[in-house]
Amino acid sequence: MAEKRYYLGIEARKMKPTKKHRPAIWECILGTVYAMNPEGHEKYFDYDYEAAKEFAGLTEDLRIWKNPGGVRYGKDVTIRKGKLVLWALKKEAE
Repeated sequence: MAEKRYYLGIEARKMKPTKKHRPAIWECILGTVYAMNPEGHEKYFDYDYEAAKEFAGLTEDLRIWKNPGGVRYGKDVTIRKGKLVLWALKKEAE
């Protein structure tokens, strides 16, 4: 069983994400964060964590894992290697 951790007040499992997960919220520098919504758009939120959580459209099966690096998400979303990321399940195609 994966251990539970908290990131920005959100309880999640410390566990490697699967291909069904997408980055939802990740750290930038000195506590600032970026978030990506389910449609793949990225936005900078400075220290407004509540707005970042709302924008990210969090789903179930949240996971915390450091970005492996060298991966692009969405159109222009690149997360630097080693940054802590909150991962959420992708929306199912309707």
